[in-house]
Amino acid sequence: MHLKSGTLLKRGDYRIINSLGRGGFGITYLAEQVNLHRKVCIKEFFPKDYYKRDEDSVSISLLSDSFEENMSRFKAKFVKEAQTIATLNHANIIPIYDIFEENGTAYYVMDYIDGESLSERVKRGGAMSERDAVAYIKQVASALAHIHEQQIMHLDVKPGNIMVRSKDNRAILIDFGLSKHYDATSGEATSTTPVGVSHGFAPMEQYRPGGVSTFSPETDIYSLGATLYYLVTGCVPPLAADIADDGLPALPTHLSSGVHRAIEGAMEVQRRRRPHNAAEFLALLGDDRSANVVVRPILNDEATRISPSDERTVLTSTRTYKVGDLYDENGKQGVVFEVTDDGRHGKIVSLYETDADWDIAIYWCRNKGDDWHLPTKDELMAISINKSMINSILDEYGSKLRDGWYWSSTEQDKFCAWFVDMDYGNTFSNDKSLNNYVRAVSAF
Repeated sequence: MHLKSGTLLKRGDYRIINSLGRGGFGITYLAEQVNLHRKVCIKEFFPKDYYKRDEDSVSISLLSDSFEENMSRFKAKFVKEAQTIATLNHANIIPIYDIFEENGTAYYVMDYIDGESLSERVKRGGAMSERDAVAYIKQVASALAHIHEQQIMHLDVKPGNIMVRSKDNRAILIDFGLSKHYDATSGEATSTTPVGVSHGFAPMEQYRPGGVSTFSPETDIYSLGATLYYLVTGCVPPLAADIADDGLPALPTHLSSGVHRAIEGAMEVQRRRRPHNAAEFLALLGDDRSANVVVRPILNDEATRISPSDERTVLTSTRTYKVGDLYDENGKQGVVFEVTDDGRHGKIVSLYETDADWDIAIYWCRNKGDDWHLPTKDELMAISINKSMINSILDEYGSKLRDGWYWSSTEQDKFCAWFVDMDYGNTFSNDKSLNNYVRAVSAF
C-alpha cells in the first residue's frame, strides 16, 4: 500500500527511497529532496482503515463515501498541525520543511534523523544508565516546555517517538500526529484527533472518549515520566488502570531519589497530583540535595543568582587548588575555574550541563542546591578563558564544554535574557524560549 521506490512527488521535488513504517494515520518515507541532494522524511496522510491505494497508482481513495466528512476534517487537521509544528524552533523538536497536497491526500516533509529511537536503543542494549537516561529526558522536557508555551500538547510522548541523532547524541521529539492545539483563552482544543493511546505511556484521561479536551500539560508529563521508567528499567510501564488498582511497581534501588521522585510524581493517577509543567518535573529530578529546596521566584533584575552570604554557607577548603583541578569536597563536585591568591577559596563549574530555555535553566541550577547558581557573564568569560584546562577534567566525564552560546544569569527583561559566546566572548540578548547550554557554578 505504500508508495514505490522512485515515485516522484510535488512535480519532482522529492523522490521516494523507501518506506520507514506506518501508523494508524499515515505512512512515513525516506526520500531525497532532489534539488538539494539531501535525505528527508515525508509523512503521507493515509488512515489505513479508511483509504485504499491501487497497486499501480500513487493516488489514494476512500474505502467508502460515508467516510468523506470525517476524513476531510482529519486531513485538514493533519495540514494545520504540520503548519503549527513548522513554526516551532527548538533543538529537540523535529523541523518541518514543507507541506503540500496531491494524489488525493496531504504530505509534510521533515528532517531526516540518522539514528535510532530510544525504544530501539533499549531493545538493543537493555536498560540505560541513569546518567544517560536523565540526559535524554531533560532534552525532551525542554522540548515539551517549548510546545506547551504555544498551547500545544504532544499526546504521544514515548520512547518510540524520541529519536537519538547519531552525529551529536541529541534527543529529537518526533511524530506529532496526535498533537492538539488549544485556544490560549479558553484552553479548549481547536482541533479534533481520533483518540489513540500508547499503552503504558498514556495516563487515564487519554482513555476517555474524545481524549483530553482542555489544555493539560500534566498529560504529557505523565508520558515523560513513563518514558523515564522505561529507560531505566528496560520494561514497558504497567497500564494506567493497573497502576490505579495496584500502584506503581517498586523501582530499582540503585536509582537516585531524584529519579524515584520524578517517575512516581509524574505517573500519579490523578492529574492534579502530578508536576504541572516540565520545570516542576525537572525540579523533582534534581539531585538529592534539592529534595527540600524551595524554588525562589525569578526576579526581573540583576539579582537572579542566589548568592547573598546569609542564604548559603561556604565551607573552607582544607587544601589549595589551581585552575583546572577537580574539586570533590563538602558533598559537591566541579572543576575549578577561579581561585584566590592562596588557592584555598574560589569557584567551580559543574561537571554536567543542560540544554534548555531560560526558565528551565534557572530551575536546573537552583535545584542543585542553594550554593549553586547560574553563572554571571564575567564568570562565563572566566570559564571560557580557562576552557582548555577545564576540559582536561571534563573529558574524563564525557562532558566537555561545548562551543557556542551559554546562558548567563543577568536577566534582560520579561522575554529576553543574556547569553555569552564561549568562543569569542560576545554577549547578546536572546529569546528565552530558545535553547542554550547552561552550567551551574558554586563557591568553595
